Amino acid sequence: MRHKFRFFFRAGAVALLLPSLVTGKPAAAQDPQREDSQRAERVRQGAEVISQTAAQARQFQTLDEDDPGVSYAQVLKDPDNIELNMRFAQTQMREGQMRGAAATLERILLLEPNFAQARLLYAVVLFRLDNGVEAEREFKAIADYPMPDRLRAEIDTYLDELRLRKKRTRYTATISGGAQYDSNRNSGSRNAERLVLGTLAQSVGDSKKDSDWSLLSVVDLQFSHEFEGEAGHKIRGGINYLNQDQFSRDELDLDAYTVTLGPELNYRWAKLMPSFYATALTLSNDNFLTLLGTRLATSRRLSEAIDLNGELSLEYQDYNGTKTSPTLIERTGFSWTAKGQASYAFNPKHRLGLDLRITDKHAKRSLWGYEGAELGLNHTWLLGRGQFLRGGASIGRDNYQAADARVDNRPRHDLRSRGRLMYGAPFPVLLGRENIGGVLGSAFATLTAEYLRVGSNLPNFRYDNWRFSLLVSKRWNL
Repeated sequence: MRHKFRFFFRAGAVALLLPSLVTGKPAAAQDPQREDSQRAERVRQGAEVISQTAAQARQFQTLDEDDPGVSYAQVLKDPDNIELNMRFAQTQMREGQMRGAAATLERILLLEPNFAQARLLYAVVLFRLDNGVEAEREFKAIADYPMPDRLRAEIDTYLDELRLRKKRTRYTATISGGAQYDSNRNSGSRNAERLVLGTLAQSVGDSKKDSDWSLLSVVDLQFSHEFEGEAGHKIRGGINYLNQDQFSRDELDLDAYTVTLGPELNYRWAKLMPSFYATALTLSNDNFLTLLGTRLATSRRLSEAIDLNGELSLEYQDYNGTKTSPTLIERTGFSWTAKGQASYAFNPKHRLGLDLRITDKHAKRSLWGYEGAELGLNHTWLLGRGQFLRGGASIGRDNYQAADARVDNRPRHDLRSRGRLMYGAPFPVLLGRENIGGVLGSAFATLTAEYLRVGSNLPNFRYDNWRFSLLVSKRWNL
């Protein structure tokens, strides 16, 4: 009799909770809000990676990538051969021997003072050696030479950067736009199965796996002010806005607003960057999350090849209930994260990075609190002509603190794996029309493919998603 009662109780409970399967409420919730809550931070980090990598790739844009290279022994056999010396200078630049390349180019310019290609490479080398005064003089010397529009735009970019370095107060504005495809935008269960009170049921309605396209737009405004003194301490801040407008799943339209402010302290042993930030995120115009946090980032270059970076952050995550997920408030609480990264450049065009991330999330209801760790590996390859290819993979595990009785009596354990490949190029190179001038001539484009797979001991939270995106960005230095 007791077993029959338990069976009818569970059956009745499942029937009463069936609407939750359709609306996606916590009784059988998948977890799209977690990915969305991290979207603004991923966009911020992604923008930094693109900006830094594009700048590195631009420094190889003037090199002849098809040249097999020349050795010093070959130059010694014919030291007055201008073409041979030019090839040797480019070989030195590709290998990161900037001072040696400068000496080679100076020798060439003594023999051929009006050799425009040599003067351009010499200006780029001086720029990379942080000799701004001499670099600016060389760039201006060749500015009136006949050249393709793309190359002239590249020289203007260098001159803008050199002018910017002279200013104590600097402003940058970046506008990006593009499109994105998600094969599982709502994080629907991989096998269309869900637990309710420990009973397995089939997903129905809007909780099923659903693909969608979206339009992306990002506006980023940054400023920095350098204080007087040789140390170069700064105050930095910025405002960032992200909009993701879904084609079909309007309830997942995302807006994110972020404000940051903090100093940059430069010491011989490291760079310290403490900051405060605030982020507001909305889904379909419903404010579902506000983040208030502080972050301490550090970086140190051990050598030309080895960089170390670290970050410690503490934030308060204030969730609000929405029309589709009224119990989001259960997730409100503090979260701290520690990250460390080491990268090694085994030559100037290839850099390998290893990073570790540890998270401790607390929540009003412990069923949403978890402890997590993630390990990642990435590789950056500068392809030439301003292009780069960046690939990465990560794997992480999250152990939740308590069970959700509405789902099952077991605490949740997730295993998250992610693979990503990004190709970046100046927009004219991507189009195969390198003589494009104007705004588009100096724009930068990225194509990204990403696969996310989440495994879990609870079928509700097992899902995967393929994501493809195209983003075109234009940056102004003011």
